[in-house]
Amino acid sequence: MPQCSLRTFARDASGSVAIMAPFLALVSAGGMALAVDTGSAYYTQLKLQNIATAAAAGAVLAVPSEPHSVTAKALDLVALNTPSGFGTVAKSGDVRLGKWDKSTLTFTATTEDPNAVEVTTYRSTAYGNPLRVLFSDLLGRATLELQATSIAMVYGSPACTLVLDPSDSGALTVGGSSTVKANCTIHVNSTASSAAQTTGSGRVDAGRVCARGTITGGGWGATQLRQGTAQCSLQADPLAGVPEPVNPGGCSTPQNNTTTLAPGCYTGAFKLSGNVSLAPGLYYFKGAQVIVNSGTNVNGTGVRLYVDATSHFDLSGASDVTLTADTSSAQQAGILIFGSRSATTGGNVTLGGGGRLDLNGSLYTPSSTLTLSGNSTLTQERKTGVIIAKRLSTSGSSTLVLNGFPSGANAASARLRSSVVQ
Repeated sequence: MPQCSLRTFARDASGSVAIMAPFLALVSAGGMALAVDTGSAYYTQLKLQNIATAAAAGAVLAVPSEPHSVTAKALDLVALNTPSGFGTVAKSGDVRLGKWDKSTLTFTATTEDPNAVEVTTYRSTAYGNPLRVLFSDLLGRATLELQATSIAMVYGSPACTLVLDPSDSGALTVGGSSTVKANCTIHVNSTASSAAQTTGSGRVDAGRVCARGTITGGGWGATQLRQGTAQCSLQADPLAGVPEPVNPGGCSTPQNNTTTLAPGCYTGAFKLSGNVSLAPGLYYFKGAQVIVNSGTNVNGTGVRLYVDATSHFDLSGASDVTLTADTSSAQQAGILIFGSRSATTGGNVTLGGGGRLDLNGSLYTPSSTLTLSGNSTLTQERKTGVIIAKRLSTSGSSTLVLNGFPSGANAASARLRSSVVQ
């Protein structure tokens, strides 16, 4: 009877593949599931981070003027950036106002003069949207808990209007039946009593008015008021280093009732009337008294108006004025009206009249009063600059409208910027 060698039996592996195949299939399936789960977790975590970052960077722009709206704005941005199937990734408690300390790189939650927003997003059991995974099922775990946090701070000038006078009462005065409307901050450097005031039936509807002195009058509506040096820091003139335009020379006095002006130097007293057109360039007023007659319309694109200390530029008789600042100048780009730094406090630029003033560019009178009078409406809804004046006064039934968050093509020139810091 033949005998089988043990060595022969040991060499026979014909059934080993069949025995190992189920285990190899299980390992292969587990590996593929792990790869899928790893990719899914990575994508979900990255998406949660992007949602938090978009919400923080966008909502923080409202901190200087409308801090009460930050949570709603952040949650709106969260909703816009959340893919379907993610469920609710953030609630109101996941948006926090606070201060970001650049020296220590720390965030402290506070509603006192905040400069930052923290947003946290979740895929978790508590929110009813944990991430379902495959490989973890093999280990008895069906879901993963994920979260992401982003912090953004706001920088740049928070104010669309800056009143520079350091000590006088009434540095900002809204009087008569005039109205100032702004979705941004109006900042007053004066530490005096009644540094910012409404008189008569003057009214201010702004995101915030911040004065280093006291704020008086009853026309502030729902405007957030901050006053005192502890709440409002001294704001430096952001255009202080910009040189004044150079006199091009050859100063002349136009004839009265002229309707067309070319760039150059103008002196003496003269009146503008009819439909006045300004060609692009620099208009240097030296010892000039410029008066715009009643019913006059003034238009110009790419212009700069410089008013020296001995000049007075008066638009109070105008109907409609549409002027857009020159942006080609290397030094004074974006400044539409530049009042001399050697001017006295008395106003040498008077805006007003009976129509619409559409002035797109910065209005800069750092040593004198900028006055808006009559029943005109100065609308800067598309405005890309700021108003900086030693004093600012509105009277009559005039209306001043300011938009701190321009949209469309001008959005790139908005003053506030946000930066993701964590």
